Amino acid sequence: MSTKNIAVIGFSAIVLSGAFLLFTLEPLVGKLVTPAFGGTAGVWSACMLFFQVALLSGYFAAYSISRLAMSRQVIIYGALLIVSTFFSRPPGLTAWFCNDINNPALDLMGALTQRLALPFIVLSTISIMMQTWYRRMKLGDPYPLYSVSNIGSMVALLAYPILIEPAIALENTTQLWSYCYIGLVALALAMCAAMMNMQKRGLLIADNTTEAEGSTSAPKPTLRDGLLWCYLSAAGSITLLAFTTYITQDVTPMPLFWVLPLAAYLLTFILLFVNPKVYFRRAYIFISMTLWLSELFVFAQASATPSRDSLALLFAVNLALMFFMCMVFHGELVARRPHPIYLPTFYVAMAFGGAVGGIFVNFIAPLIFSFYAERQLAVVLLVVVAAGLVVTKRFRKEGNLEGVSTLSRLSSKLLEVMVLVMALLSLSLCAVPFFFLRSSVIAEQRNFYSSIQITSRKPENGPNEIAMVHGRVIHGLELKNVPPEKANGLYWKNVSIAFQLAREMKTRTSVSATLKVGIVGLGVGGNAAFAKDGDSIKYYELDPKVEYLARKYFSFIKSSKANVEVLIGDGRSVLNREPSQAFDLLFIDVFNGDSIPVHLINKQAMEIYLRHLKPDGVLVFHVSNRFLKLPPVIGNLAKEFSLNAVTSTVQGSTHVFLTRDPALLDTVKHIYEAGKADYGQAIITKTEPDPNQRLWTDDYVNLLPLLNTEAPNLK
Repeated sequence: MSTKNIAVIGFSAIVLSGAFLLFTLEPLVGKLVTPAFGGTAGVWSACMLFFQVALLSGYFAAYSISRLAMSRQVIIYGALLIVSTFFSRPPGLTAWFCNDINNPALDLMGALTQRLALPFIVLSTISIMMQTWYRRMKLGDPYPLYSVSNIGSMVALLAYPILIEPAIALENTTQLWSYCYIGLVALALAMCAAMMNMQKRGLLIADNTTEAEGSTSAPKPTLRDGLLWCYLSAAGSITLLAFTTYITQDVTPMPLFWVLPLAAYLLTFILLFVNPKVYFRRAYIFISMTLWLSELFVFAQASATPSRDSLALLFAVNLALMFFMCMVFHGELVARRPHPIYLPTFYVAMAFGGAVGGIFVNFIAPLIFSFYAERQLAVVLLVVVAAGLVVTKRFRKEGNLEGVSTLSRLSSKLLEVMVLVMALLSLSLCAVPFFFLRSSVIAEQRNFYSSIQITSRKPENGPNEIAMVHGRVIHGLELKNVPPEKANGLYWKNVSIAFQLAREMKTRTSVSATLKVGIVGLGVGGNAAFAKDGDSIKYYELDPKVEYLARKYFSFIKSSKANVEVLIGDGRSVLNREPSQAFDLLFIDVFNGDSIPVHLINKQAMEIYLRHLKPDGVLVFHVSNRFLKLPPVIGNLAKEFSLNAVTSTVQGSTHVFLTRDPALLDTVKHIYEAGKADYGQAIITKTEPDPNQRLWTDDYVNLLPLLNTEAPNLK
């Protein structure tokens, strides 16, 4: 094998490994911070912002180092690599905690910067430094190495949830990652030594020349070029974050659903940097706008019949839409890339634009939008690009119309008119959520955690309804002019059974039937309607705005017969800090869209819950959702802690009850039969453990086997 081939393989291996470690770290960090900061899309979005800012820092560091003489490059970069190894072990779960519940994005950014900035920045420098040295060694066009980098990134993103997460405990993953990082540093140091040796032998291209023999100096990028690079990169970043939030707000916060949009985003870079000719400008713009226009009908179907299949179709359409929009933004970006001598400048501008997009989505958008409007903004950015291409005549296939037939001229003109018409239609569709689909919204608020709407409607032949809505999921519903215990329009049947079960359990050991109740997850406060005189209820709610909306627009808390208290913070974290509350009844009723944060249903969480529960108390998990079959997970926890568990599905609402009472199943069935006339159809069964599933812990969660591919029992 020739020396050149060995060098190419060496550079490719380092770039591939660096990208793999970089993008393995991203979902790993997402898992590490979730227990402290909550399982919401906002946590992943804030992590993405940190990654983008760290990436920009790494690119700028590489840009600065690459401008030095080779001997200084090697010394400074080698020192940076060595120092970073002392910070190569990602901190464990206990190192993360949220200090500011009202502004967790800044808190999370600060914690990530303090603990992980240096290794992340060093990993971010790998691609640029290796591409720069690749050029200096006369190995050819270095831009394809960026595709190699993105291949490593995408492999990491897909390998983590499919291979790494199910097979390796979290603590072991951090240790293994650290070892791999040290190995990568060793490879990079070997390349530093090789570059120093070649510099001494005079085998490198001089700093101020290009590799194009006999060519004139490459044109220097202008300020206009830099601003356009930033715009296109920021547009792609906003598109990624906007669609990630949109398509994952109703599914569980798991790495697989976080990384699929990011993998599609990286795929655009892989394709375009390997072969820029795969970018068909007109086709991708038309496909993007067509998907955006058709998404309205898919969304309408998912809203009218919110089944698992309709939401899966909506997920797929939006993922495809994001991919083609990013192909447009990144295709235009690659089409305008400079000569490789200015490669570091180009990548710094790209990273700066990506960071600007992340800052906008995380900090500016929540201030100026009361709901998730970033998707519409991304489409507006696409329309600006399309209109700009028409105006500058770059939309035409030939670039100009001189020397072409009259038919070709008319065809090009027609396509320009069509893209402008579709652009206007796309802009009109962007206005739909603002003016036509929000007539029932009477209030809405948005912050780091979510965007929530309060809606009101009057169904035919039914009572007035007021609901709290997150994404496409109703978090609580109050019916007007009905008995208080039935005003809770959602899930009231299983909640009623839970309260009766807790009272029956308590009367066996106490003359008093008053209950002390803990509820993780406030919603509209509907559970408070089932309290009686003398009861006390303590809610634990992650999102501060939920309490404000629940108290202002719903009557459950103010009209409850119980003494109601609301504590703000992640339920698990707050309970962990409190002394034992001796609850008679403890609900885990936490939703993020249509999902349950998995850090609330594992061994460590159960230890906390049982510390707060009386020996004869009742623990209840609300597990209704379209995507995961969670009762077996609860069954494994029940087996681990010697508890009895019963799953009750009443008209689509699924709860799991746990007690130490061996007669739990008979007791629940008895309570149900007594109120069967009101409850309606139900399925009540013993909750069996799954012998094929390991017990969930903070170190281990495997969601893939639990994906619900079967129709639910009841609708």
